Amino acid sequence: MTNDLHEMSFWQHLNELRKRLLFAILGILVGVVITLIFANSILELLAKPIGGFESLLSIEVTENIGVFMRVTLLGGFILSLPLTFLQIYLFVQPALKPTERRWVLLAVPLAVALFLIGAGFSYFVMLPNAIPVLVQFYGRKYCQSGKIMSISSPA
Repeated sequence: MTNDLHEMSFWQHLNELRKRLLFAILGILVGVVITLIFANSILELLAKPIGGFESLLSIEVTENIGVFMRVTLLGGFILSLPLTFLQIYLFVQPALKPTERRWVLLAVPLAVALFLIGAGFSYFVMLPNAIPVLVQFYGRKYCQSGKIMSISSPA
C-alpha cells in the first residue's frame, strides 16, 4: 500500500463491503424497474426470430409469467452490471497498485465491448441458424413462415 492510504480494520472492511453491496443491489432494483417498463418491447424483440408471439407455445400454466419475470430480472441485472462492476472496482481499488489500476480500467471497457459483440453475434448470426434445428429436434414440422404445422412423437 502507498503511504497516503490508511489501513482499515476488519470491521471497516465489512462496512465498506456492505455499502458497496447495497449500492449494487439498489442498481439491480433500478435496472429491474426500467426493464419492467420496457418488458413488452424486449419480449417482442426476443420472440421476433421465431415469428413473434403467435408462434410461441405455453406448455405450463405459469410459463408466461415465469418468462416475463426471468426476462425482467435478467434485463435489470444486465442494465446494472456497469454499476455493479464499478462497486467491485471501488471496493478493490485501494489494494491495487497504480499499474494494476490502469490494467483494470483498460480491461473493463474491452470486456463490455466483447460482451456486446458476442450478444450481437448470437442474436443475428447464431440464433437464425439454430432455431430450425431446435424446433425440429423433437419431431416438429416447421414451415417457412415460422408457424409450427404439426407435432409428431419421436421415432
